[in-house]
Amino acid sequence: MSAENKVLSQAEIDAMLSASVEPPSAPVNALDPPIPPTVRAQAPVTARRVYAETSPDALSGMNARLEALEAAARNDAGEKTLVEITAAIKELQQNVQAITAYLQSLRNEVDTNRQNAQASPAHGLHKTFVCKSCETQGMVATAIRCTQCGWEGWWGWYPPQEK
Repeated sequence: MSAENKVLSQAEIDAMLSASVEPPSAPVNALDPPIPPTVRAQAPVTARRVYAETSPDALSGMNARLEALEAAARNDAGEKTLVEITAAIKELQQNVQAITAYLQSLRNEVDTNRQNAQASPAHGLHKTFVCKSCETQGMVATAIRCTQCGWEGWWGWYPPQEK
């Protein structure tokens, strides 16, 4: 293996990634505008808090905006200024925060529904019931009664009806 194709250890990679590299304060090319310090100092947005389950419309919109930002960074989308890019990034950060709050409210609702289901007397019965007479597993029903009118019926799991 040549020196150009050297395989790096994880420690070497980590050291390279953790090394702080200061972006140039002056333009690289004399025709380039100077980089504003506020843009240089901002950390990239991370989405660790965002859950994978979110509305497809919101993700589609965010993906389109991200592609537009990447195109602007490559200067394929025309003459975007750093101020426009910074504003778009801030708007994306706000969108991520809004989606994160929405997902947290959904998680709270799911947790509440799970707790309510677990409080049911029949919770898990389908998975744990074994008949002492015929040893069938999971085929169980329980009597239910309307507490308003007194109607009675059965609720549960029944074997498939043979045709």
